[in-house]
Amino acid sequence: MRSLRIVLAALVLGAGLVLLGGAPAFACSCAAMSPAQHAEGADVVFGGTLTDIDEPRQFPVVSSAAESRYTFEVDAVYAGDPAPVTRVSSAWSGASCGLEGMEIGERYVVFAYVDDKELDASLCGGTGPASPRLEGQVSNALGPAALPDPAGAHGGAPPPFPSPATAWGWVGGLFAVAVPLWWLWSRRATG
Repeated sequence: MRSLRIVLAALVLGAGLVLLGGAPAFACSCAAMSPAQHAEGADVVFGGTLTDIDEPRQFPVVSSAAESRYTFEVDAVYAGDPAPVTRVSSAWSGASCGLEGMEIGERYVVFAYVDDKELDASLCGGTGPASPRLEGQVSNALGPAALPDPAGAHGGAPPPFPSPATAWGWVGGLFAVAVPLWWLWSRRATG
């Protein structure tokens, strides 16, 4: 009877982890850098209006590092070759240094990095609301803004499959439920 209680406790704990997820870990820590330093270090820098945010599904579990995609209508290019409509990936939560608190319809200056032919940005990368001061500092560092090239290299469609972080969250949740059930079944079969 004691082993049955242990298995049931493990099932309840596993189900709780899968259904409720964890609390944010607040693991992001950023070094203080100026907009000029961010601009000089980024592969692509542009100004544009946020038109869409594609966030991972939050049920049954999602990692703070799961990938979100932000779509921008680009109107000013400072560095790199973004398309007129550009998608940028970032971690879902600020706890994993993801862009957060951004609002559709607002204009931003984005500092992005090319990672496996996609653009990535982070909370620590300098991306923020566009302002004359920020855009002036970026222009001073990189030169005046240009219009986006219709055949820009970066922008691409989102992948058809969930991000690896989301997939591993599902695998972990299934494992947390399946192992105790298998153990209980094997104990009853040999019992």
